[in-house]
Amino acid sequence: MNVELNGLIEGFSGLNGNVVFRTLKDGRVIMAKRPRKYDKTEHQRKTGNRMVQAYRIAEDIIANDPARVAVYEVYAAKKSRSVKQAIAMDILSKPKIPSIKWMVYNGLKPGDLLGIEAFDDHQVVSVNVSILDNGTSLETGEALQQDFSVEYMYELQTAGIPATAEVLVQVTDYAGNVTRKLYQADSIPLFIA
Repeated sequence: MNVELNGLIEGFSGLNGNVVFRTLKDGRVIMAKRPRKYDKTEHQRKTGNRMVQAYRIAEDIIANDPARVAVYEVYAAKKSRSVKQAIAMDILSKPKIPSIKWMVYNGLKPGDLLGIEAFDDHQVVSVNVSILDNGTSLETGEALQQDFSVEYMYELQTAGIPATAEVLVQVTDYAGNVTRKLYQADSIPLFIA
């Protein structure tokens, strides 16, 4: 519902009794009932604290790292956000690993190709793969991005990897967030074209 305002409340912002007034940039005034006060849950308190911390880090980045700010300015413009919001949201959002599959599989031998789908709301910086046997690293390397997509490929290099080996995938985003997932090598699905 659109209501024409009289001159008495034009440009008015603040609280009057149980009514909150807020003036928007375009000059419109929004009126609403005063929000109820309630006790926050533990989850809400933790989330609020994470957001406050993310905005403090964003302010520090803006003040001290012009190169990173320049990268975030482009991202912020695409998302219609301020640079501070873009940095804070990237800090709060971890990269995702929705799927992993063997593109070429010959029984964990050199040349086997592992396809990893990994993305972030801003930018994935690296996708690392470790092949483990009872917690001992047999091989570690970086998966390569395929044609600016969310697909990354990792080629096995080591011979003699046991079927019981595990694959640890670690994805790092521009904000430094890390997502790790551990897979049983023989339970990773095969790619079927």
